Amino acid sequence: MRAIYPFLLAGALGFITMESYGQCANLKSDFDTDAVFTSDANCSFADDLTLSSNSSARKVEVKNDSDELSVTIDLNGNTLSLGGRDQAFNYPSGVNLIVGETDTLIINGNLYINTNSSVQVDGVLIVRGNVDTYDGTLISDYGTDNIGVNVGNSGIISVSGSADFGRATNENPQNIYATGGLDNRSGNGNFSNAIVGSDPFSTDKVLDFNELSASIDFWDESKLVAGDRSGNKISVYILNDLTVNSASGWYGKYLKVTAYGFDNNEIVLPNQSSLGKITSLQDLKDRIVAIKWEVKNQNVSEKLDHYHDNGKTDTKHLTKSENTTMQNYFSQSRKIVIEFVDTPLEAKASYENYPSNARLSAVNAIDEIEVENNMGDLPIILSTFSIGITEQQTVKLQWTSAMEINNDYYEVLRSVDQKNWESIGILDGAGNTTYAIDYTFVDEEPLFEAYYKLVQYDFDGQNESYGPLFIALEDDGVNDFQVNLYPNVINGNQVPNLSIQDVSKGNDILIQVYNNSGRAIYQEVIKNLAGNSLLKPVPLPSNLPSGMYYMVIKSGLKATKKKLVLQ
Repeated sequence: MRAIYPFLLAGALGFITMESYGQCANLKSDFDTDAVFTSDANCSFADDLTLSSNSSARKVEVKNDSDELSVTIDLNGNTLSLGGRDQAFNYPSGVNLIVGETDTLIINGNLYINTNSSVQVDGVLIVRGNVDTYDGTLISDYGTDNIGVNVGNSGIISVSGSADFGRATNENPQNIYATGGLDNRSGNGNFSNAIVGSDPFSTDKVLDFNELSASIDFWDESKLVAGDRSGNKISVYILNDLTVNSASGWYGKYLKVTAYGFDNNEIVLPNQSSLGKITSLQDLKDRIVAIKWEVKNQNVSEKLDHYHDNGKTDTKHLTKSENTTMQNYFSQSRKIVIEFVDTPLEAKASYENYPSNARLSAVNAIDEIEVENNMGDLPIILSTFSIGITEQQTVKLQWTSAMEINNDYYEVLRSVDQKNWESIGILDGAGNTTYAIDYTFVDEEPLFEAYYKLVQYDFDGQNESYGPLFIALEDDGVNDFQVNLYPNVINGNQVPNLSIQDVSKGNDILIQVYNNSGRAIYQEVIKNLAGNSLLKPVPLPSNLPSGMYYMVIKSGLKATKKKLVLQ
């Protein structure tokens, strides 16, 4: 009888290695003794296995405080059920599955967690099948069956199939990964933070981004790595604006980057020796967004540094030759490919020439990220920007661009207080040029005192401002005709009167009224004045807001200005 006993036992349990026998033996339908694993084990079963507990708090425990355990329960695609029904279809006692902090349990099959049962994972639980808290009866999923699915802060549950937590409570559901989908109908706990579509332990490495290109803007100071600016370095987080949709095969790995078209040492990875292995999707995302592109071309770096140090206004240091150098640098084709590697020694950036073919041979299903520079943000280089008064008492603005990249148009703005700006003209840009272009704009109806600002717009809507410049019309020898405005403080619909003396007979007179923002709200032209004087009311528009207004009177080359207060 002794000779055949082991074979009878093997028939009940399935195949168990001699090394694992003592630990696997308690995994049986009549679950009357805890199954405690303190060393590595591999248990194999040919059929479904339901652990029907004969007492409360019965447990399957994988835990060794001094060593890292790896235990596999191989069900050949069948199902392990925690807790079973009695003849009255009740679940009198559940089973608690426990995985220690440094330990791993792999279930090759499905896992059902029934009434009064729970899972507590402080290490790693891998289920290569589905997880379900539904017991096969017609009871609603919205029950209170005392089922717990709890993950420690550093624990992880990975389900390669789908997960249905309809009858469970939880802790740290964000540490649960369900590759095949998630049913979150739980009436007891919210599993919406569980991660769907990513398998940390997959042998197929997958990294899927929401975009396949990253647009980099070195001209926008807000995009630069602030901590590097103190050392006069120019760098950006190259993947900061991308989102990882899903990622698989990364658990226990490190990041490696292959950079195509970059100069050596331009890609800077976070220190992964100090960070250790990747243990969560958030950890992976944090490392990806921390990847930097640091400009190593000394000429380009120095010019960018000078540009930002001077408040983005000093552009005269950029010659045509230097602009060509910078344009050539930023117009190069670049891309990066991220890989998951096993050791920190491999976790580095390597550099290759950008291939002539349209697409690289990807690492499994890992996306390649094209790196594009926002060439539209290369500033338009103005070698001059000046303002002056013409003989006709108009204001002339002149500027010269040394080089233009993607320049759509210029807009001229005017203000009396540098707060409220009025657009008074638009000039088309030249698009793309490497030679100097002169521009002129004349304000035919200037204010006596005003600020002018120039705004340059790219084709993509990006813009840069120049100025403001201040100018005041000359009074000497100009306003030698006499003007009086009375009353100069008016209320409501009261009409002010304008008196003009000693004006040249036959001249035209232009009367304009501006609000405090520099916008014209009234204009009248009196043609071919019959005499040397004029007295007339000035009917202003109704419902004007209270405030300061300016009346400008012009005749020939002469002009004067009066203040008007509306209470």
